[in-house]
Amino acid sequence: MTLDLSDIIQALDDNPFEEMPVDVVTFVTAPEYLGQPPLSENQYTLVECMSQIYREEDLVRIMGQEKGKEHYKRYTKVEIIVQCGKGSGKDHTSTIGCAYII
Repeated sequence: MTLDLSDIIQALDDNPFEEMPVDVVTFVTAPEYLGQPPLSENQYTLVECMSQIYREEDLVRIMGQEKGKEHYKRYTKVEIIVQCGKGSGKDHTSTIGCAYII
């Protein structure tokens, strides 16, 4: 039996992903995911905040140094309170956020 150095390096890699996640816009609109009409800018921001469950170093791995740190700072929240009028899409947006996390 021979040991391949690349196998050892891969085993030590702290990559939590079997498959790299897609961005929120792709998840919402692409037919292979939800295939829904686009959301408003505010709804996309809400989904990003609701679904930001990644560690900063994982975001850097996915998006690169600058964009990953910016995303972490902008969308990582401890609590989200949504106060919008009737028919604004709170339930729909929340459902998409939960589906995106899963």
